[in-house]
Parts: sequence; structure tokens; C-alpha cells
Amino acid sequence: MFSLRRLVDAIFKVLSGFAIVLFTLLFVVVMTQIILRYLFNSPLVWSDEFAQYAFIWLCFIGWLMASRNNQHIVITTVIGRLSESNRKIMLFFIEIAAIIFSCVMLYEGYAITLRNVTVSTASLFFPFAVVYAIVPVFAAVAILVSLVKILDLFVPEAAQEASENGETRS
Repeated sequence: MFSLRRLVDAIFKVLSGFAIVLFTLLFVVVMTQIILRYLFNSPLVWSDEFAQYAFIWLCFIGWLMASRNNQHIVITTVIGRLSESNRKIMLFFIEIAAIIFSCVMLYEGYAITLRNVTVSTASLFFPFAVVYAIVPVFAAVAILVSLVKILDLFVPEAAQEASENGETRS
């Protein structure tokens, strides 16, 4: 019944590993660029462009991780004063709004990715579709995260069962 949570957990294990690899690559490329530019006066042509695209991907992945773990900045003035049932209703509508936003991002991200399949980047020589692909990927995963949050709101034993089975939301 709660295979959606396992799917999201598996996706985030892959995303976490990918983020670590991408951040490491970003760090190595930028440090190499600094060394080559200032010590040897021979900069890499493609490093700035790679750093920009890697940073975009890392921002979207970080957004997903923060959303999944409820670590975004939140102002609790209104929601903190609500009763438990009204708080659940408010959180439900917040997740519905997130799903609607993610559906728009999925549609538009897919469209812009397809439009850029034949357009190459300036110095890396791969299609811009690779850069834009994070948008529909982000949106699809964000929808799944919101669905799991809704499930946790209205089926509290699902969240309890997950924590008892050692499933963490990292």
C-alpha cells in the first residue's frame, strides 16, 4: 500500500548520490579553472559554462531535498494557531498547490526540453535539452513528494510504520 514512499526513497537515494558526484565535479572543475587561469595563464574554455549548468541542477536537487524534509523557510504565524484538523486541511491545500505548480512545471519543462534538443551549448557541445531536463525531472519528483506528504497527513500510521521499519527521509 505504501510503495509510493519506497519509490520516493529510492529516487532520493539516486538523487543524493548524483548530487554528491555533481558537486564534487563542480568543485574539481572550478578549482582546476582557478589554478590554470591564475598560475599558468591558460584557462579552460568550458569550465564556466559547466559550472553554471551544474549549479542549476544542484539548485533543483537541493530544492527537492529541502521540500521532502520540510526544511524550507516557513512562517508559522497562521498555521501555528490553527487546530489540528484545520492545520491538516491547510497543509493539504498547500500540497495541492505544490502539485498544481509542479504539473505546470512538468508540462512547460517537457516542452522547453523538447524545443532544445537540437540547440547546442556554446562550449560543451551537448544539447541544451540536457540542461533543461532537470525541470520536468524536478516536477515529477516534486509531485511524488507532495503525494507522500498528503498520505502522511491523512494516514498517520503510514508515517509511523515507515519510521518503525527504519525508513528515513534523507
